[in-house]
Amino acid sequence: AYNIDSRIDYKANWGNVLFTLGGEKQTLHGKESSFYDPLLEYRTPLYALTDTVSLKGSLGVYLPAERESKLDRLQYAPRIAAYLFWSPLDNLSFYFSPRYRYNAYQYKTAGERVLVEQQLDGLLDAYWQITANWYLDMSGRYRISKNYYGRRLDDQFTFAQELGWSFKPDWVLAVGHNNSGRFYNPEVGTSQG
Repeated sequence: AYNIDSRIDYKANWGNVLFTLGGEKQTLHGKESSFYDPLLEYRTPLYALTDTVSLKGSLGVYLPAERESKLDRLQYAPRIAAYLFWSPLDNLSFYFSPRYRYNAYQYKTAGERVLVEQQLDGLLDAYWQITANWYLDMSGRYRISKNYYGRRLDDQFTFAQELGWSFKPDWVLAVGHNNSGRFYNPEVGTSQG
C-alpha cells in the first residue's frame, strides 16, 4: 500500500485558501483503497493577542471522495475551527484548536448504520525545537460525535508523537507513532475500549 497527501495553499494579506487531498491505495485489494474527503478551507490572517499568544480562524467544507462517504451519500460537511497559539519560548510552542463539523447526508441512516451528524474535536499540539536540526512534536485529539437522533456516540482519543531530523534546509527525516481508540469504560469492560 502507498499513501499520498497533498496541499495547495494560496497566501495573501487577507488570509489563506487551502485545498487538502490525499488517500491510500492498496495494490492487492483495490476495494480497500480510499481517498479521504478533500477539505477546501479559508484561514484568516494570524492576529497577535499578546507577545506570546496569537489566534486565527478557519471556515471550510469537506467534499465527498472517500469510499465510505460515497456509500453513505454524504453531500458536504461544513467545518468551523479556531487555532490558538502560545509560544512561551523561542524553541517551544503550543496550540489548541477546537473544531466543529456538520455532516449533511442525503439520508439519516446507511443500511444498518446510524450516521454521524455533528462532530466536535479538540486538538492540542506541542512542538519543541530541541536543536537547530532536531524537533519533537506531540499532539492529542479528543472527538465527541452525535448522530441524527441526538444520541452521543463513542468518544475517540488520538495521541501522536513525531521525532524529526532536518538534515538539509528543505528535507526532514521523521519517525512517528500514534494511538487511537475509545476511552476505557469500567462499566462495559475492555471489549469496548
